[in-house]
Amino acid sequence: MREMEMPDPDSNQIQPADEEPDLEQIDPNGDVILLVAGLESTARFLVSSKILSMASPMLAKLFSPKFSEGAQMASCTSCPTITLHEDDSAAMRTIISILHYQGPPQGDAMTAEDFATLAVHCDKYDCIRALLPWTFKWFNDLQSITTAEDYGYLLLAAHFFRSSADFSRIFKKAQKQLPSNFSTKWDSVEILDLLPYGVHVELTSRIQQLLCKLQEEIHTMEGVLRNKQTFYYMQQLLCTICGRTHPSSARKCHSCDNSDLLKKYCTSELRIAEYFALLERSGLWPSVEPFQRCSADEIVSLISKIKVHLRHSCEAVSCPLQSVLNMLLNCVNRLVGTVTGLDLYPLHGESGMET
Repeated sequence: MREMEMPDPDSNQIQPADEEPDLEQIDPNGDVILLVAGLESTARFLVSSKILSMASPMLAKLFSPKFSEGAQMASCTSCPTITLHEDDSAAMRTIISILHYQGPPQGDAMTAEDFATLAVHCDKYDCIRALLPWTFKWFNDLQSITTAEDYGYLLLAAHFFRSSADFSRIFKKAQKQLPSNFSTKWDSVEILDLLPYGVHVELTSRIQQLLCKLQEEIHTMEGVLRNKQTFYYMQQLLCTICGRTHPSSARKCHSCDNSDLLKKYCTSELRIAEYFALLERSGLWPSVEPFQRCSADEIVSLISKIKVHLRHSCEAVSCPLQSVLNMLLNCVNRLVGTVTGLDLYPLHGESGMET
């Protein structure tokens, strides 16, 4: 729990609550007003210090006589105002509403960024346990996220809410759905600096390792094809003049007016050539660029669609080219399926990570 910068009291007395149109009466019978003075917006909440004290040890200290705010509350006949500096008003509205048994405010659905901001504030005011029932719902509602930033937000939320299961699940999914250059997106989001540095490093390393293994499988299949030297007849004829391929029923090449057509063979060299042609049509060859910009899931998707471009008419019952394509898809699916998560708790002891 990082040390909280204690708010400053507002020395001015306020008017009665019913005469304050901008005052959000979370508790109409509240005894204190929280002025949330954020960087982007400001909000004022009439709340119960007793309820907040029960849920948040940090707020309980703030309201105690040991602090000037608590002393002010004891000496005032009307509600004192306590200012919370540099807090997000939307996040505090959600926290205060839930702590007052009202549930989160109605309106727009919780975004991954909102969730991360909320988690940071819950950590600051030490009220994580009080909001725990709602975190299950929010993690479940945000399972369909896809952007690099959203993965960072959810990892940050899981980290501050101390949710090891969600952290591991999100980390595992991020390995498969983020490209290796995801960090450029994270670097532009200030709040993601609160993630332990080890998360960034480990995720980058695992994504690169996974993509490297997928790339190796693509290259390995060339060797498999090269080792299968058996040749087969194809249902095609080859023009000896122009090299065009024709159906096996053709009598001559009309372009050359050549009737000297030879039976075409499925050889190891032909299969290798067609293999790389298929990779190129699918956007997987040359293999450097796609593995720099694509995620593991995107690579697997491209591999699964290779057969769409296959125009191989070998007469073999089990052509080596078709067998290799099936083998490649099985191998990459297996590799992606073996991805594991990351344990949250050791991260709390790392440099840059406050416990």
